[in-house]
Amino acid sequence: MGGTDIERCVHSKAVGAGKVIATDINDFRLNIAKKMGADYTINPEIES
Repeated sequence: MGGTDIERCVHSKAVGAGKVIATDINDFRLNIAKKMGADYTINPEIES
């Protein structure tokens, strides 16, 4: 997830998305996504 993807998390929540799911192999970026409104975060290298 880059900066644009994280912004999409915020925007999705603002326009009423039910659940926002972020996926990335970088835990640092997943933590940012969670702080910015993602309901679930998935690291496919860890969870399969």
